[in-house]
Amino acid sequence: MKELTEGDFRMLQAIAKTAAASGYFADLKSEAQALMKLLIGHELGLTAAQSLMNINIVQGRPELGANIIATRIKQSGKYDYRVKRRDAQVCEIEFFENGEPVGTYAFTLDMARRAGLAERPIWKQYPEAMLFNRALSAGARMYCPDAAAGLPVYVEGEISESVTPAMPVVSDMLEAPAV
Repeated sequence: MKELTEGDFRMLQAIAKTAAASGYFADLKSEAQALMKLLIGHELGLTAAQSLMNINIVQGRPELGANIIATRIKQSGKYDYRVKRRDAQVCEIEFFENGEPVGTYAFTLDMARRAGLAERPIWKQYPEAMLFNRALSAGARMYCPDAAAGLPVYVEGEISESVTPAMPVVSDMLEAPAV
């Protein structure tokens, strides 16, 4: 956990005020909400921009964007992952701890259909990215939970049906080549 100095707190308050007033973050209803996202991000070592764009508070719980989860895993020094398969039907990810395989998690389009996700516009537009997001978050919860510094690991929409991400949050640059 990164220590929060009085100067850091004041700076985060100023950023929160500006972010809330800017209108660029549709999910922010107040300066206090922006500050909470920034404080959570600060504890995780994220920049203000990363925090504002990739942390959502849903039903009182933080949701981390998949790109933050992927980054935390890759930067942990303890964990890693490799995408074994990624297409419009399934994403299968193998997880490693200290270089050793610890398990594989797959999320399929059939699973998304059963959960009522597959008919959402974002799922129709970006099925590969959405399957990756779900496989990554579930696998991270199972195989590398401490990579998120003790926060529950959820991606957009896993906590609440009412949350819809503005755009896919994962790029091919985050993925390791399949081996």
